[in-house]
Amino acid sequence: MKFIHIADVHLGASPDFGYPWNKTREKEIWDSLTRLVEQIKREKTELLLVAGDLFHGQPLMRECRELNYLWEQIPDTAVVLIAGNHDHIRKDSAYLKMNWASNVIGLWGENCQSVYIEKCNAYVYGLSYHRKEMCDPIYNRTFPGKEMNLRTEHRDAKHILLAHGGDDKHIPIRFGALSQASFDYIGLGHIHQPQIIEKNKMAYAGSLEPLDRNHIGPRGYIRGEIGELGTKIEFVPFAKREYKILSVNVDAKDSSFSVQEKVKSLIKKLGEQHIYRVELVGHRHPETYFSQEDYTRYGNVIDVTDRTEPEYDLDKIRRQYMGTAVAAYIDSFKQGTNELTEVEEKALYYGVWSLLKAGE
Repeated sequence: MKFIHIADVHLGASPDFGYPWNKTREKEIWDSLTRLVEQIKREKTELLLVAGDLFHGQPLMRECRELNYLWEQIPDTAVVLIAGNHDHIRKDSAYLKMNWASNVIGLWGENCQSVYIEKCNAYVYGLSYHRKEMCDPIYNRTFPGKEMNLRTEHRDAKHILLAHGGDDKHIPIRFGALSQASFDYIGLGHIHQPQIIEKNKMAYAGSLEPLDRNHIGPRGYIRGEIGELGTKIEFVPFAKREYKILSVNVDAKDSSFSVQEKVKSLIKKLGEQHIYRVELVGHRHPETYFSQEDYTRYGNVIDVTDRTEPEYDLDKIRRQYMGTAVAAYIDSFKQGTNELTEVEEKALYYGVWSLLKAGE
């Protein structure tokens, strides 16, 4: 049986608000789900598992109709969903009002329930959030080990758990304990970083598209297959873009323009579709400064962090300004044998620069 596991799609999210590519990104999240449906068609995937937070907030009926249309395009694929903390079930939830396609199964209950999918000969277990926070470790209590609370009507069936959570306020999970339950696969949601928690057994799919500048690296889904020899899973990068940290080396010979050219060249090489957090490192000329606005013209630059230090020969300056406030300031940092912290080094260099400028 072939399956795909997704989570934390966050349809309706609007990443990078205030940046020129913001509206494009909002649409790309829907586009990625559409692309995934096409992938499912090509691969003839039998089961699609959605481990919560399909929507960024409470879904609207028109959004559920759009979603249902996508599910109708894969009638031979069983789609099993749970609601997470972002799209949790309310009395008036569109999840409950929607007349879903016949291949769609929502495990909308607040307590753990299961469904048997005959075509896959598999039971899928799960529950949905009915509020934003759930602090009870439900999964570990419900499935404390081996066959506990697993259905047995079809003794050769596979058993899959959909679980959304993993932190103190969103169903804490003791992964080691949960892995002892006799599930063939545990598909996790809530953590946006894709992670294989236990090889071929338990994984966070992560978000389908990156949603925040701190989501560095690839995003996608988990592809799996359960056969006679057990379960095999792999992470599949699928997002159109990535957030990338772009580290640019600077030296004292560089001007602000030459550094801009370095950034431009690296963005072109690594991919202009990605979103970059630029970090400038090394040593710059004391009078060279960098501004984020200078780099946005070269690509999707979301922030620029200047980690460079002014290129000073402090020993030479100390000798040259012996007996002055400049030399005394340098000496105040040179006392003791401990290396300077990053903050102290910046204070030293910027202080020297200020004193030298004041004396001009």
